[in-house]
Amino acid sequence: MAEGAGLQEALNLVVSLNLIKVIIELDSERIVTAVKKKIFPRNRWGRIAENCARFLDRHYEASITWVKRDGNAAAHHLARW
Repeated sequence: MAEGAGLQEALNLVVSLNLIKVIIELDSERIVTAVKKKIFPRNRWGRIAENCARFLDRHYEASITWVKRDGNAAAHHLARW
């Protein structure tokens, strides 16, 4: 749930800063897979993932990708903090 909410907030930031070419990296393979394949569970994070997928469909220069947690130690430490 937190990963989905984090993605949604990142996309809100993209809009508020009027960014165009954006790559968002997540360490939640489950969220990234759901958004990219458009297969959403019928629960709260599934609805959030669906909204994020719709956003990415409209903003074709924005994308998400999965990275291993140790691939971005700074983000992981910030999230834990």
